[in-house]
Amino acid sequence: MSEQLATVMRHWPDAQVHLINASYATDRRQLGNFSWRKVLLWLSYLWRALWICCSRRVDSIVMTHSFFPGPFVKDSAFLWLARLLGKRMLVWVHMDPRRFPWDSSRSWLASYARRVLRLPDQWIACAPSLMKQWPSEFDRSKIRAICNGIPDPQPVIPEQKHGPIRVVYLSSMTEEKGWQDLFAVAELICAENENVTFDFYGGPGANETQEHLHQVFANHHHGKRLQWHGEVWGARKLEVLSQADLFCMPSWTEAFPLAVLEAMACALPVIATRVGGIPDAIADDSHGWLIKPQDRKSLADTVRMAVLDRNKLGEMGWNNRQRFLKNFSLDAFDAQWKELLHVGS
Repeated sequence: MSEQLATVMRHWPDAQVHLINASYATDRRQLGNFSWRKVLLWLSYLWRALWICCSRRVDSIVMTHSFFPGPFVKDSAFLWLARLLGKRMLVWVHMDPRRFPWDSSRSWLASYARRVLRLPDQWIACAPSLMKQWPSEFDRSKIRAICNGIPDPQPVIPEQKHGPIRVVYLSSMTEEKGWQDLFAVAELICAENENVTFDFYGGPGANETQEHLHQVFANHHHGKRLQWHGEVWGARKLEVLSQADLFCMPSWTEAFPLAVLEAMACALPVIATRVGGIPDAIADDSHGWLIKPQDRKSLADTVRMAVLDRNKLGEMGWNNRQRFLKNFSLDAFDAQWKELLHVGS
């Protein structure tokens, strides 16, 4: 989403944008590992931020912030720099701040974090529901929400879908994304109903390997009705979603997943867990179904019920596409950020 915002800002005629892509690793599994290379990168990013702020007119600084303990301390240096230079600072949060050990035995860390929370002028949640879930350490008067938005993929939706009902999972194959819960449910439903297929798309997540995933999906008895296809991107992802009947994402924890918005844009009904900002996107019973995380019985019952009526799935999917265009399109995202940053006013 940071890249999406940067792309949007570059098209604002009344604003000049200076971008620092403060990445430390291309593989998310390597982000938490210490290295001197990362220290040098961190210093170079700080120096670049200082140079931009001192050599150009800067009205506002927007940054993302981690709430894992080590990266939190690293990112906080940019907040102190902005405060020292007297710049307006807005922090855009894409993860659950409750992951930070606020009650840690290392009391100095929690105490330091509480001081850091007072530095920004504004905290930006990526969905309204998240504002209510953040820890009490945040100043509620400084929090507002701007929902994520993505470009309209303008999918080619088949007028009438035929054959087995296709249930699609599209996300990282990480335990906390709930793919194992859906896999267990898929085995049950494939044994009960020959008119349903399950397709999993996504790369191996942390502590997972391609070899293990291949083994898991090779050891069931449902053949091509239950498959893992690996990662998909671009036009192929759009094709996968457009050909499906139902999108399922039983995550244990989320902020505001773009995969749900992509499914909505492709006119798919959604079964997802009631976590993070997902309830802001999916209205239960009219756009899909929301269930408790890690509840395989509820997940199985919901999938069983959903796949009984393809016409209802189509109606829900169309509702989702209209909801996406109104609330989660790039135009809606663009307008909210312009208003917040006083661009064109």
